[in-house]
Amino acid sequence: MSPRVYDADFIRFYRKYFSAIFNFIFRQVLHRETAEDLTQQVFLKAYNHNQKHKPDIKNYQAWLYKIATNEILMHLRKYRGKKNVSLEDEKNSLIDLLPAENKQTVDRFTDFLSVKQEMKKLKPAESLLIELHVFENKNFDEIAEIFNKKRETVRINFYRSLKKLKDFYQGSNT
Repeated sequence: MSPRVYDADFIRFYRKYFSAIFNFIFRQVLHRETAEDLTQQVFLKAYNHNQKHKPDIKNYQAWLYKIATNEILMHLRKYRGKKNVSLEDEKNSLIDLLPAENKQTVDRFTDFLSVKQEMKKLKPAESLLIELHVFENKNFDEIAEIFNKKRETVRINFYRSLKKLKDFYQGSNT
């Protein structure tokens, strides 16, 4: 039995957005298998939604980020405080994911992990807001669509979250 046209379209859709969604999730959970599982959930929900409904979605990428954001928040609520991994453990377990193992890359990765460590002090939604704007290069209109909030609210929350992160970071480095 040959696959339906929709299935072929979904495979192209999956291939187009998989890396972006996986990387977004991975930077939040810092665990490869968990990121793979959550990414699978995102695309499974998207597939199931498309099978049951004829969605009127204008921006599929923002829609996927919205699903991913919800999956991340559910995961963080479920496992908050249950697993404490040191910065050194995270660095050692994730170093194999680096494209090149040179000193500069390792140093940048270590800096990234130290920022992520401070981001854990933020509320999950604040951390995701920074993640979307800074690491995913999403503008405030796109983030507003993902969070289902007004643009101005997102912008204000972003700068408040960024200030909190800066205060945490400066406090830990003094």
